[in-house]
Amino acid sequence: MLPTLSNDQFVLSLCFGAVSVCGLIMYFSFYLGRLTGAICETAPVRTQLGLHRPVAVEAPVSAKTSSHEKAA
Repeated sequence: MLPTLSNDQFVLSLCFGAVSVCGLIMYFSFYLGRLTGAICETAPVRTQLGLHRPVAVEAPVSAKTSSHEKAA
């Protein structure tokens, strides 16, 4: 069977096999982790370095005019 395959068909079959193997590993690792009762540690809290400025939240614009705007 292999001598009749072109290079493209051979490479595509290898890629399909690799994706299938990776999918099976992910599938079984999910159940294996649940069976072993592995404890997932929470990620450590990382402090911000102050590189990003906080986003200012603007008050929503209301359809009503305030008493100050009426007087002006």
